[in-house]
Amino acid sequence: KYRKSSTSPHRHQVKKVKMPIYDNISDDTPLTFRERKEFMSKVGCSTWLQNTVMLADKFAHSRIAMKMTNPTRGALKAINTKLQYNVDHANMGIGIPLYDPEPPTGRDQFFVHVDSDNGCNPCIANKRRAHYCNVMGYQSSQKAVDLIGGITTTHTPVMLASKTLGIAFAHRDITESHGGCGSGENEIYGAANSINDAIYFSYIIEEMGMSFPRPILMRTDAQTAHVFMMGTARRTQLRHVDQRQCWVRAARDAGIVEGNHIPGDLNIADIG
Repeated sequence: KYRKSSTSPHRHQVKKVKMPIYDNISDDTPLTFRERKEFMSKVGCSTWLQNTVMLADKFAHSRIAMKMTNPTRGALKAINTKLQYNVDHANMGIGIPLYDPEPPTGRDQFFVHVDSDNGCNPCIANKRRAHYCNVMGYQSSQKAVDLIGGITTTHTPVMLASKTLGIAFAHRDITESHGGCGSGENEIYGAANSINDAIYFSYIIEEMGMSFPRPILMRTDAQTAHVFMMGTARRTQLRHVDQRQCWVRAARDAGIVEGNHIPGDLNIADIG
């Protein structure tokens, strides 16, 4: 919202939006036909931003886009807040140093981070399903960042996915989507789904004429997911998971992916 002014309205903004989404979308009042068209158009604009430069807002966009099948007044308010955030942070985007005096080598050239929540979205349509995020991109040396004044970080994201987990009990005969029973379980499914994205990311790098070292080093702050991927647990509480499934074998294939446990404050995927 802006105060009336004879000059540019953006100069007299009442309050700057600090976060792309503030709270859960709880107002389920249906929109009118005109408001639905407005909501759809704004989500389309937001989608374009997520696929180009505003990767950091993908979590907020994902939450809002879930309402496209049944737009509500709360969702319209949320997309307005998010787009205002984009206006207020127009200079925020992705960047990478063009010159690196000490470029990382081997698997340190790239990063793959994954994280998951434990069903924190109480929206009725979400059914308490977990939300997972993965971030993948280039790594630069600290010297390269220092040369340009520290306006970027050593991690430059290329792909960022923020999605809702669609399964809880991993068996082909159970098709209903419902929430997982624990954080460890959700972290495992989030990591497993991210393997497909990581393999896709490696194809993109190879098509650009660069080599992508394997196995893919996937970093997570969840000890449960790390142990599951490495296959080092003697006992497991995941009795409902069919251990014969292909995704389980892929997650534990040392030639495809290697799990690496890192502290939560170093996990870039926590942004989702």
